[in-house]
Amino acid sequence: MRRWRWVVLEAVVLVGLILGPFPAYADEAIDEPTESYAPARALTTRMSLLPPPPPIPPSAPKPFKEAVALYRRGRLTEAAHAFSAFIREHPATLTTDDAFYYLGEIAYRQGQYADALRTYQYLLEKFLSSDRYLSAQARVGFCYYQLGFYEKTTEVLKPLLPRLADPNERWSVRLALALAAAKRGDRLRSAAIWIDALREAPSDAHRASARKVLGELMAEMTNRELLQVIDRFPTEFPRAHARLQLGLNYFNARRFKEASQTLMGFLIDHPKHPEARRAEAILAFIDKTFTVDTAKLGLILPLTGPESVAGQSILQGVQLAIAQVGVSAEGRPYRLIIRDSAGVPERAQAAVARLAREEKVIGIIGPVFSETARAAAAEADRLKVPMVVPFAHAPGIPELSPYVFRNSLTNRAQAAFMARYAVESLGLKRFAILYPDDSYGNDLKTLFTLGVEALGGRVVGQAAYDPAANDFTESIRTLGGIADEELERLSPDTEDGVAPTSPLPVAQTAPPIDYDALFIPGYFDKVGLLAPQLAFYNVMGVALLGGNGWNSPELLTIGEHYVEGAVFVDGFFAGSKRTAVKTFVENFRLSFGQDPDILAAQAYDAAGLILRVLGDGAATREQLREGLLTIRDYPGASGTTSMTETGEAVKELFLLMVRKGAITQIN
Repeated sequence: MRRWRWVVLEAVVLVGLILGPFPAYADEAIDEPTESYAPARALTTRMSLLPPPPPIPPSAPKPFKEAVALYRRGRLTEAAHAFSAFIREHPATLTTDDAFYYLGEIAYRQGQYADALRTYQYLLEKFLSSDRYLSAQARVGFCYYQLGFYEKTTEVLKPLLPRLADPNERWSVRLALALAAAKRGDRLRSAAIWIDALREAPSDAHRASARKVLGELMAEMTNRELLQVIDRFPTEFPRAHARLQLGLNYFNARRFKEASQTLMGFLIDHPKHPEARRAEAILAFIDKTFTVDTAKLGLILPLTGPESVAGQSILQGVQLAIAQVGVSAEGRPYRLIIRDSAGVPERAQAAVARLAREEKVIGIIGPVFSETARAAAAEADRLKVPMVVPFAHAPGIPELSPYVFRNSLTNRAQAAFMARYAVESLGLKRFAILYPDDSYGNDLKTLFTLGVEALGGRVVGQAAYDPAANDFTESIRTLGGIADEELERLSPDTEDGVAPTSPLPVAQTAPPIDYDALFIPGYFDKVGLLAPQLAFYNVMGVALLGGNGWNSPELLTIGEHYVEGAVFVDGFFAGSKRTAVKTFVENFRLSFGQDPDILAAQAYDAAGLILRVLGDGAATREQLREGLLTIRDYPGASGTTSMTETGEAVKELFLLMVRKGAITQIN
């Protein structure tokens, strides 16, 4: 507590002995506020509620004038002592009320609002004929505002306003009423008070401050409130400012059609407004960047470079999807604008910018692989153009932007699917994993382990192998594999019942294989070589499980009968009996004279998802983005597809088995 506060209380008590007790209601006034309001953000413009200090009465005693001089020089604590001393010497003169008034001013300016409130209320109670009476009432309202009693601020100040003649005090009262209304969440009422204040502003500086604060207030308004301002206040200010703010709100919310309409109306009605050039710049940006042709789709893929074979499959899938739909909702033929990334991230990123800003495509398919997709995602996010990636299985691609979607089989999806099938459908509990020591194998090993453990299963053994190797002896031995000759030596009896004379230790039984299934997340060429070696080393009687790398007819040629009964998963199977797949495969063969692969199927579905949303009436990029998020159970060639809130496609995968020397679908 500041020292001078004791001075004020001492003066109040002294005069109270002469004029009466300190009013009891002053203590009640500083209780915590009980009103509950929606929080209002603080206005950035700092404005003082207190008008300039009152003039000194000509007949004021010299000690009073000296105290006022200290106050005006900013020596507030010394001024408080001087006013207190004056009150002790002159407890009931024509200037005593002025001294109390100044003590209230000092407490207020030093942020001691509760003390200031007590002082002003005491003045009102004991000096009913004071020339400072109306000003003290106003200051009571200001103190209530600073203490957070916004309803009481309005109760005190609203009836007082018509009685004030001083324009500076009227201005301060309107300011407090406007701020209190804003704090209560009634921004429209606050705006109305500010507009009244503008009409009576004491100076150009006050008017400029009011316009600035009113502008800040409208920046906090909802679109509905801004529309009410536009409707209720026909004068250029604040109507023009509200229209501009509404246009900015629409623009920031990516509602570009409404932004264009609102800002165009603003310019038509207010062509000479100081912010007209700003509105024109935003409209030009919207027109160049966000105006779209709903019949144009972009495609980014590697047509040259080492990944061009994959690019060709993607291209064929997209072309087939567009050919089957034909025309847009407006009856115009769809156009596919193709850009070659050559597998280079910078080229993919630049392609997004050209397609969005120059070609004005409504959406983009591609890029294909993870590195180019990451680079393109940043540009898609900046330009707010939806991008559906038909492959790019690295983790986190859709999370790069709300405008990036992925229609692809991911390692996570296939590992989780296989784990669930093995545990829940086959009833298997114990697993071993034999995996290639590369990113694909390590990723699937980790994800499969997490999947089975989440379902109550256990991974009891793991072994890696060199992806370039053809001999897997060491890895198989790690998982309990053993050759026939060693197995014979470990047998307790020979064929004639005589124990062998070998120096090797004799076991009662052969070492058991302590797992029910072996998961091999490799590719068909190595799996085909692995399977017979597993049998050679007596790893038999366990289920063989795999990922999408197994799905090739060459698996059967290389692995022969050793892969019979093996089960694996993929995101596409050309031999599926599902209607959507059969239709796609038949049309692809007719169009291109060959069977499609998974890249063609996923690209076909990526285009199909976009075309579905456009066919439902999406006419802007934002509507396309929102429509893609609502996709549920889309019957795709790469599986029935639904889109998550992050933009990741969730699919019903294809469960495949080697049965009677052929790969067949079993789900």
